[in-house]
Amino acid sequence: MPDRLDLLRAALAERYRIDRELGSGGMAVVYLAEDLRHQRQVAVKVLRPELAAMIGAERFLNEIRVTANLQHSHILPLFDSGDAGGFLYYVMPYVEGETLAARLQRETQLPIPDALRITREVAGALDYAHRHQVIHRDIKPGNIMLHDGQAMVADFGIALAVSAAGGDRMTETGFSLGTPEYMSPEQAAGDRTLDARSDVYSLGAVLYEMLTGAPPHTGPTVQAIIAKVVTEHPRPVREVRDTVPPSVEAALAQALARLPADRFASGADFVAALENPHTTPLQAAGSVRRPFPWRAVAAGAGLWAAVATGAALLSFNGASDDTATSRWAMRLPAEHELGSTYSGVPLAITPAGDRMAFVGQRGGDVTLFVKTADESAPRAVPNTDDARNPFFSPDGQWLAFLAGGKLYKVSVAGGAPLPLADVPLISTGATWGVNDTIVFTTYDARLWHVPAAGGVPQAWEPIEGATGYFMPQRAGTAGAFTVVVTTSMGLRIAVVPGIDQPGRILESVGEAAGAAYGHTGHLVYAQAGVLRAVPFDLSALEVTGPSFALRDSVPTAPVGGAAHFAIAENGTMVHAPAGMTQTLVWVERDGTATPVDIEPANYNRPRISPDGRKIVFTIAEPGQLRLWLYDVETRTRTPLTTGQSTDPVWTPDGERIVFSHQLQPGRWDLVRMPVDGSGELEPLLEGEGVSQAAHSWSPDGTLAYYLIGQAAHRDIYVLPPDGEPVPVLATPANERSPMFSPDGRWLAYVSDESGRDEIYVMGYPDRDRRQRISRGGGTAPVWSRDGTEIFFRRGDQMFVVRISGGTGEFTFGAPELLFRGQYDLEPGPSGSLGYHVTPDGQRFLMLRSEPPQQLNVVLNWFAEVTAAAAR
Repeated sequence: MPDRLDLLRAALAERYRIDRELGSGGMAVVYLAEDLRHQRQVAVKVLRPELAAMIGAERFLNEIRVTANLQHSHILPLFDSGDAGGFLYYVMPYVEGETLAARLQRETQLPIPDALRITREVAGALDYAHRHQVIHRDIKPGNIMLHDGQAMVADFGIALAVSAAGGDRMTETGFSLGTPEYMSPEQAAGDRTLDARSDVYSLGAVLYEMLTGAPPHTGPTVQAIIAKVVTEHPRPVREVRDTVPPSVEAALAQALARLPADRFASGADFVAALENPHTTPLQAAGSVRRPFPWRAVAAGAGLWAAVATGAALLSFNGASDDTATSRWAMRLPAEHELGSTYSGVPLAITPAGDRMAFVGQRGGDVTLFVKTADESAPRAVPNTDDARNPFFSPDGQWLAFLAGGKLYKVSVAGGAPLPLADVPLISTGATWGVNDTIVFTTYDARLWHVPAAGGVPQAWEPIEGATGYFMPQRAGTAGAFTVVVTTSMGLRIAVVPGIDQPGRILESVGEAAGAAYGHTGHLVYAQAGVLRAVPFDLSALEVTGPSFALRDSVPTAPVGGAAHFAIAENGTMVHAPAGMTQTLVWVERDGTATPVDIEPANYNRPRISPDGRKIVFTIAEPGQLRLWLYDVETRTRTPLTTGQSTDPVWTPDGERIVFSHQLQPGRWDLVRMPVDGSGELEPLLEGEGVSQAAHSWSPDGTLAYYLIGQAAHRDIYVLPPDGEPVPVLATPANERSPMFSPDGRWLAYVSDESGRDEIYVMGYPDRDRRQRISRGGGTAPVWSRDGTEIFFRRGDQMFVVRISGGTGEFTFGAPELLFRGQYDLEPGPSGSLGYHVTPDGQRFLMLRSEPPQQLNVVLNWFAEVTAAAAR
């Protein structure tokens, strides 16, 4: 007679191949399985028969759908759920690592920084879920996975689904939800109406155990533990471990308060108290008017922090008579950095100045965050992975952005992003006009408009003299907008009065990046990174006086005309800190790092010569990308190109480089040139799409490259010697980073066909043998010189896969972690390499920078503009 496991395997055979049991708990048994459709390992959790019978399939599956919408970097997502052969099951990712419970069993107590970091990450997940009206109800060490050092909360909302589906029958049958040691007093007392403060208590109990080695309340029986939870205070943590800071002890005591009203209202408040005990607002000097309660508080994660003392907190009213400004720094969420400033603008502010948005990134994860004036911390916007160029509607009720070749909008009140239009090519910026029309630009040197309700984009009449368009910005209230354009003389500002009306290039302004109209009657723009203003008559589209410099400096994008600032109509200005540069770093296989003896710059795409004696790389400068050559022995660097050049690849003999060069605005072609300066640029392949980038050579001289086509789609091509381009991988998925093996028989590449980037290897030229060699994500594959290893990156980690096999065979091992570190990734969704490997495979050339972890905010900035204009 078949056992239960055999029956389960048979019931799920069409979708999942069950491997083995991983463990069991009070509600479910967990199995390791392979998702046959997506070729990935998953964890299949099957409810215990008695629980499944008590709940019923339909009710459970209806309730569990709520948790499927939770998308957060520290929440283990729900992939699937169902009823198969009487088995109620749900499916989550299989995470390589261990639970926090396993680590505590091994170590008993954790280092204080580790305990606080895990708490912060779990609190972020809780805060996100609570804003979506989902309470976990079973936070405990066993439900916290530690994956690559990061905390992931598992079974999110499953207890809620079971409780809601089971109703009173669970209480009647004595079935208990939650774990006594970590239950809040109200949960232990049987209160089924729980809120966020119950989860905060449970997280406090977990932190208590991480610091002391035991939960706050223990006992010989469940009843004894519950009695203590309901009636007793836990022992002060510093009596057990005196190295715990007093501020942590105080925050922990509040989180573990018996009454919900005495606890923190949210996970964000708990973290703020742990990281900064002084959370009361600073009182600035002077009597001021503050119609909207922006918070100026002491420095703490995600909070506004004063960067200048004694400054008045000024009104948001642009007509204020106050002549002083006030500057504040807003820290980004913990461990996040400002999204790539390589192209586009990663921040936005509403016209009313009461809400801002920005692109935040952590490792390889990118998402949008918003913060209102009365919120203590920024919050992530769900389902905005890989978002770029955020911008608000004129009324501030919608946030729009670009991602994956589409234009989206999402209500600031919440809800899922709504797709509005397919973007014909990679967008270089967008704005929402007052006539409810969205204007955007693309790399094929075109200007588009589409209704804000959605539709098919329509091309705009070209502006005379413009060969490319970047970063449109709404100007005033009559439908006009500014746009940065490329001309024969470089970047210039153009102003367009409205749809289907001819625009005008402002030649007198000169070279410029970014362009925004301020309600003081000035155009504001960046020139060599410094903000400048020029008086401007918007009705006549004319400059009416000389320009002048302002106080603030901002980063400018090396590609396009973006400057990283935004202005509200009430005079609030937000901008990214200026002055970020990178250094090149040699990193050994064990993670030991040594800076390269070279001055800092905005480096990108480094490539080591075949003999290991030279490095070619891109340096991003205002308005241009140039290739430079660095001699490792003499420690000198020399420029190789002018204009726009990037993505260099050495020829196998080390005498020439092939790279992408902008021969025409909006199109990147492949060219080659000698590195000794003895020859001119030689066109190799004209751009068939928006962009193409060379990556590697086979021994017979075939060049592998990727092409960015319509809607930012990426495909892999090869260019045989003296031949025509041949598509190798041109599927609905995005394929990029093609890297030939040293013997030319295999091609490694990146594809997102599984729903995320993974590393694949296929035979070449047969293309009939294909295997995925990464698990859990991967980008930027590089072969070792001898072909026995493939290196790849996953966020801040470097992995190696060992390769073996005879002629025509390909055998590989599991990915092995070599080292981890905060080294730069390739910018945006690029297929380019942000690192390279020495010929002997022993050192890695990495890029290291300190991307902005804060945004600078200036209140009453228009007063400063007016004062500068009067000088």
